[in-house]
Amino acid sequence: MIAPRLAAAGLTGAALAAIGACTTEPATDAPNADAGIDDSAVATAICPVTAPAAGTRCTLPEGTTCDFGSCGTRLAQCTGGTWRFGSNPAPRPPCPAQPPDIEAPCPECWPSDVTCVYGSQDCSAADASLNTSVASCVKRRWTLDVRPCRDAGADVQGDAAPDAD
Repeated sequence: MIAPRLAAAGLTGAALAAIGACTTEPATDAPNADAGIDDSAVATAICPVTAPAAGTRCTLPEGTTCDFGSCGTRLAQCTGGTWRFGSNPAPRPPCPAQPPDIEAPCPECWPSDVTCVYGSQDCSAADASLNTSVASCVKRRWTLDVRPCRDAGADVQGDAAPDAD
């Protein structure tokens, strides 16, 4: 009864077949599961190979952060269409618990200006040895400067001569 009215309304046979195929019964085929988020429209930021000058124009997505130094010490962020560099100093690493071996490789990213002192400089510590060791990293290898500890007793200047007070 519905089909003759639809035909009278000008629907073709193909349209009538499509409408007839629709039923109120549930479908037997489950729909395909979602394959995840389609992020094909999201741009992937590629940082420049060399650091741009601070304040120059940046065309990367807002908030993109790039590392232009070693070990995260020279970070720049694209903010408001310009490059802005951070001003925080690199973190100071903790010294090894024991003096390192001479010529042993330094830890990755060890700053050249950090020195580690072992022993007592004035011979007052309970575990004071006769020497003080100062370790530093030169050309990515440990160097060790061993010095006698300075007794803060009668020879305050360290010249082995009696002090005149």
